[in-house]
Amino acid sequence: MTVDMEKCKRIVQYFWDPEPRNDIPAASIWCLGREYAPPQPSSDQTTSNPHITSRQPDASTLNDTAWPKAFLSDFGSRIWITYRSNFTPIPRTKTSEATSSMTLGVRLRSQLMDPQGFTSDTGWGCMIRSGQSLLANTFSDILLGRGERCI
Repeated sequence: MTVDMEKCKRIVQYFWDPEPRNDIPAASIWCLGREYAPPQPSSDQTTSNPHITSRQPDASTLNDTAWPKAFLSDFGSRIWITYRSNFTPIPRTKTSEATSSMTLGVRLRSQLMDPQGFTSDTGWGCMIRSGQSLLANTFSDILLGRGERCI
């Protein structure tokens, strides 16, 4: 029996990794040093008292998950450096010290999916990828300017 792991991953992601929502739409959001202030309420959202306004942001500047559209445009256009997979296996060490320092997820993945060794850096490559992403986006901003979009 063959199991389509990609299909299983998509099913798990659908239930356990839903699209993120902005739970605090009235707060500022920052992306690589740029602030995205909450949108101002439209005039029809104000109360009869001119000194009190509603704290709800204007819906025309938000998407269905309550993220500001300008933030999504900036965030989505950044250079993304993600996990690698399907590379030549990196053999696992046999020492108990190394095995005990692995997270449960890395241990399970290495035993069940990659018994010959590590063929993906999922679970242990995040700091490497984070640093590479920051460096690539910094070079992009310096050489091309902050407003340049990758997509």
